[in-house]
Amino acid sequence: MSIIIPIAYFFLANISTIIFTKKSFGTCLPLTVMLSTIILFLSQFMLHTFNVGLIIIIIYSIIPIVNLIYNKLNKQEMNIKEKIITPGLVSFIVISILVIIYDFTRSFSMWDEFSHWGVMVKEMIRLDSFYSDINSTLMVHKDYPPIYSIYELLWIKLCGTYNESYLITSMHFFELTMFIPS
Repeated sequence: MSIIIPIAYFFLANISTIIFTKKSFGTCLPLTVMLSTIILFLSQFMLHTFNVGLIIIIIYSIIPIVNLIYNKLNKQEMNIKEKIITPGLVSFIVISILVIIYDFTRSFSMWDEFSHWGVMVKEMIRLDSFYSDINSTLMVHKDYPPIYSIYELLWIKLCGTYNESYLITSMHFFELTMFIPS
């Protein structure tokens, strides 16, 4: 059930992006995914912890709820419904359901998942630092760019627990959401 939390986060955070950009749901989704990852990257880079970035992006995802309450109290009409209810939202829902079903109880099966891709996220969780840290037990590929692994870290942190199927789900969700605008 915790797999729903990252999907709910991206739904709400994407509505925040819609509020700021006035673009449609599908157009904003890749931006929201990358923005969340970059915020975590900058948090670690500047403050040496992912936790501050996680707090920032969770606050970012609460903006639509605050906006809705504010509009209801001031009896203002929320003019973003036509930007949310789009084919991009339908694609998001379909992709989310298909990815959850497809990746249910999947686990690592390729050598590179065991040697570095899965280990990178474990090390970032353990160290609260990049996997290239001196204390990391990662043996290979410490020079890989960390953005994709940081995205997977975000997914795992939102799920609340490390699970191989969650990492695989996050990977497929990331890849497919990049195609939603087209």
